[in-house]
Amino acid sequence: MRIVVIDPHIVKPYSYAVFEDDKLTASGHSTLSELHRTLGKDIDLVIIETQYFSKNLKTMAGLATSKGMVLGWCVTHDILWVEVYPATWQAANLFSKKPKESKEEAVAKKKKKRADLARKFDEKDEHIQDCIMMYQWWMIEREKANAN
Repeated sequence: MRIVVIDPHIVKPYSYAVFEDDKLTASGHSTLSELHRTLGKDIDLVIIETQYFSKNLKTMAGLATSKGMVLGWCVTHDILWVEVYPATWQAANLFSKKPKESKEEAVAKKKKKRADLARKFDEKDEHIQDCIMMYQWWMIEREKANAN
């Protein structure tokens, strides 16, 4: 199964990670058209980060446009997609602050997780690490679905 995880941005190219048979095979930053040329149509699933409402309407409009372009690409090429909120994949990766945890403890936990990802996947870019963690969230959700 070939899965592409995309972290959309407003100004710069999208961050992405490609997983084939549960292995990270490619990652980087690219425009959607470059990504399509590189990956072709042979994609089984796209996982994309979605956003919450924000007071900054310019940011919301930019992210909605970026996400809309990805979803349009998926519809055009008959690719399934899953949207995930940042808090959802962060909680699944033990990123979110627990009720009795201090902010410093939460930040330390987040730094350790990022350092572990940097070692395991040889990836230091935080946006690509986010894509990897979105994929890990999806794996957790898939295991839960298969268990039921």
